[in-house]
Amino acid sequence: YSPSRVRYPMVRLDWYRKIWNFRTYWTHTMGDGDPESNLFDRAQGDFRTRHFIDKDRELYGQVDMAHLFDWRVSEKYGRYGDFSHFDDIGGLDKFRAMVKGFQDQGIRLGLYLDCYLCSRKSLVGQAHGDEWAIRRPDGSIPDTYTSPEDPMLNMCVLHPGWQNHLAQACANAVKLTGCDGVYLDEGTTDLEGYWCYSPDHGHPVPGVNQAGLMELVKKVRAAVPEGTAVYTEWSPADVFIPYLDGAYQA
Repeated sequence: YSPSRVRYPMVRLDWYRKIWNFRTYWTHTMGDGDPESNLFDRAQGDFRTRHFIDKDRELYGQVDMAHLFDWRVSEKYGRYGDFSHFDDIGGLDKFRAMVKGFQDQGIRLGLYLDCYLCSRKSLVGQAHGDEWAIRRPDGSIPDTYTSPEDPMLNMCVLHPGWQNHLAQACANAVKLTGCDGVYLDEGTTDLEGYWCYSPDHGHPVPGVNQAGLMELVKKVRAAVPEGTAVYTEWSPADVFIPYLDGAYQA
């Protein structure tokens, strides 16, 4: 990460500014894989991209941008952390073809990542999970959104190792898939449950997530290809505006 490589989008991406109809899609986990609710048809082993585009155009008119939630979910490696597994959705080549299918119809496509959640099953979780995780005042690690099938870590967004991993994950997602944007979920959430009390991470104690997000967004901006939209959850504070293209809130 080099501060000199941070590009401040003071002139906003023209295509992003013109987005009016922003649609969200699921690839394979909605309704237990129901093909009418998921882009990826498990029975056919391929994406039904044009089917969903045509259906949404009939219902809503022109679609400007699509946002994929669960592309990241892997039965083997969990729901969060790596953001790099495509085996459950037909492999990378089919995923790239799906992305291009949207783009060929004039629809930009963004991919979901999360700032805090990391599956213990993920490669990064296995390698660095306990080291980079949030610590409560008593030293324990919170595990919001955990499940028996997918034990979860809540990661410290101020930790440089986790920041660098996420920035590289964003860059890899864009370069591998050809997508147009990356979304940092929970980015501007400022809940006390995400504060970190670890004395070993190099941040003030407690470390608040907004300070960490500022560094994370700078690193993401420096890592992703020029022209990539970087957007987050909730309405960001004014100090974040130079580094973000926008925010999305359901």
